[in-house]
Amino acid sequence: MPNATYVLECDFNNDGDYLDTGEDLTPYLRAVEYRRGRDYASQLTGRCLGGELLATLNNTGNRFSSLLTTGPLYGNILPGRRVRLRSTAPTAANLWSGFLDTVEPLPDLGGAHRCQLRAVGALAYLNQWKVQVAMQTSILTGDAFDAVLDEAVWPAADRDVDDGKTTMTRWWADEAYTLGVLREIEEAENGFLWEGTNFKVVFHDRHVRMLAPYQASAATWTDAAGGTLKYGLPHGQRDPNREIFNIFEIEVTVYTVNSLAVLWTYPETGASSPTLAPGEAKEFWANYPNPGDPTDAIGVNAWTTTTATTDVTANTASDGSGTDLTTSLTIAVSKLAKAMKITLTNTDATRLIYLTLLQARGTAVIASDPATFQKVDSTSKTRYGPRTYPPRTRFVPNANEAISRNDWVASIYAVPQPIIYCTLAGNRSAAQLTEILSRDIVDRVTIVATGNSGLGVNEDFFVESLYGRIDSDLRHDVTYECSRASMFGAFFVLDTSVLDTGKLAY
Repeated sequence: MPNATYVLECDFNNDGDYLDTGEDLTPYLRAVEYRRGRDYASQLTGRCLGGELLATLNNTGNRFSSLLTTGPLYGNILPGRRVRLRSTAPTAANLWSGFLDTVEPLPDLGGAHRCQLRAVGALAYLNQWKVQVAMQTSILTGDAFDAVLDEAVWPAADRDVDDGKTTMTRWWADEAYTLGVLREIEEAENGFLWEGTNFKVVFHDRHVRMLAPYQASAATWTDAAGGTLKYGLPHGQRDPNREIFNIFEIEVTVYTVNSLAVLWTYPETGASSPTLAPGEAKEFWANYPNPGDPTDAIGVNAWTTTTATTDVTANTASDGSGTDLTTSLTIAVSKLAKAMKITLTNTDATRLIYLTLLQARGTAVIASDPATFQKVDSTSKTRYGPRTYPPRTRFVPNANEAISRNDWVASIYAVPQPIIYCTLAGNRSAAQLTEILSRDIVDRVTIVATGNSGLGVNEDFFVESLYGRIDSDLRHDVTYECSRASMFGAFFVLDTSVLDTGKLAY
């Protein structure tokens, strides 16, 4: 039975490598499970979740007991430490990467202590933070992705972001969790957000799967008795009717920018005016829109930098009758789509000052009434009943793109699209072991299920998710969930397709 050599590592001291004492967890590893990819293997409705790794470790020496002050890892068993699972032979490959979440000791009164280490993928780790991004205009989806990751202080080395094919007329990020913001951009592009095996957040545009290396199958998985790469149990087919849609609706909103105006005024005045002691700094948040503003106001195109005398005044008396100390203020601002943080500092060494005026100016953005564009596949609707798919994004830029997008998805999802899952046992052969160590999300494979499986399938699929298990005997199985590849096969690809064949993508 062929076996691979596996290495599980955790950068406990957070120095960027796995070379320090105790960071190689392989000698203590008893079993490990890992998963990555979509929650459902559909390129339309499936969304990539944060990956997960669960490792059972031998803890007989109590080295993984985080509260044991004499333990060799005491003080370093902390969330956020980088974790990776890899193979070194017969193929060197990263199988999973992510960030430490918990280490839970599993005591045994007989002394055979164990612990369970849980790590989460890049998307789950990134989603701990909320982000806000100021209004942007004419921005590609890839640039918006980068802006969100920049705001989340996600390293450039840990991302692989396509430029994107959609230019959003206007885009911004409200204060929201990072993953939700990224998914709204993903939906606007009709692309794919996922996790790589090297800590990277990956964004593919909607054309990637039409291009090399995804035009050709990388391997054939078969149920034939003599097949080189033969899958076993569990395998099967998900309900294809779940993915049938025949009414596609998209709303497009047009935005206008108002003239410069005062958008916010600090409400407390007179005796209630805020004070700044000598040397003190305070933060004030100007927000827009507010309850008294027009209901179609959605944010700010550009905030005007707060200016002394025009936007803020300071005085030794709360009613402004004392000495004007406006020149004793230093002003710093941070501008967002619906808010501006104003930081004021009193540089006067001896005198308390009152803020007798504080306002924020800017150009408000007004949303039009949305226009709805609909595509109905009457044949599908008659056969399967009405099934509506509304996209989950505010940022489809215009009517042309809305219509093209509706045509694109209707041409694919108005009929059933098979979703196949199958399991490869790596220890069945050297070729099969190499296969599961090499295969990744988005890879294209041929699945033959015309034999004992009885599925009647013999065509190409894309890997959308995977779930791997390695036990104490080094048996390594991986279950793959796969979406049909031929739905992308009918589109015309420049320099590849035969002239006058295929249909146009957008």
